[in-house]
Amino acid sequence: MLVIFISILLCLAVQRYVNISFRDNFVWFSLYVKFLDRWLAKVNERLAMVLLIAPLWLVFLVLYLVLRKWHFYDIFTLFLATAVLFFSIDARDLKDKLRPYFSALQESNMQRAMDMVADFIDTSFIGNTTELERAVSKAILLHSFGNIFVGLFWFLFFGVYGVSAYTLVKLINQNITKINSSYVAMADFADKLQNIFEWLPARLVGFSFALAGRFSRGVRYCLDNFWDSMANVRKFVVESGMAALDIDPVDDYGVEESHAALDMIDRVIIIWLGAIFFILIGIVV
Repeated sequence: MLVIFISILLCLAVQRYVNISFRDNFVWFSLYVKFLDRWLAKVNERLAMVLLIAPLWLVFLVLYLVLRKWHFYDIFTLFLATAVLFFSIDARDLKDKLRPYFSALQESNMQRAMDMVADFIDTSFIGNTTELERAVSKAILLHSFGNIFVGLFWFLFFGVYGVSAYTLVKLINQNITKINSSYVAMADFADKLQNIFEWLPARLVGFSFALAGRFSRGVRYCLDNFWDSMANVRKFVVESGMAALDIDPVDDYGVEESHAALDMIDRVIIIWLGAIFFILIGIVV
């Protein structure tokens, strides 16, 4: 259990303070899919999903079984857990990524600000600065949820097997049709699986937002919408975050709402680390 907590701390520290992440998995994923392509093309989307996930799980299992009596087994498990988590989450500080965007807004240069976040949000529907600022605030909440908290949740409860399964499902959903356009059914199935993976973590993140922000309003939203369908996972994350930030959709809070969202994410990470620590201590005791 201590290995899980240490690996989480190592991964978060390196990614956040050294600003390094291997979260861009498209290259190895593309090679992996092409290697399995001859078998994937012969089965339905459910079996294809098993074919994509099972080999990685088998590798992890064999390594654990073969090396479990090795003198440095604990160091190996720490290294493997940290490495898998490093490829599965991206905890780099968004303040660094968004700094050019904030600078452009200070200079009242909306076009440059849009260019600075073109890879972060869809700017095609942005018509004014207010819409741009609101879109960035929502993207901060969604980015942190999908790239940090869901992976941590499945890693905490199911280790490398849980976080690797979620990461693969997400990669399949986002990229499989780019590799082979005939895998539309697999992408649709992966999208449903991703919503299943994210439904419960979304609730935990929503209540975490409430703890880190406006508690009464955040909790009220989470309780009122707790049983929303799996198709509304991302909507739940965004709106619970906005409620915890005490932001009304019709009001204009300027760029400060994005700064507030970034600060709230930092507090939620601390809350999760504290909760994980006490959960693991309770299990050990």
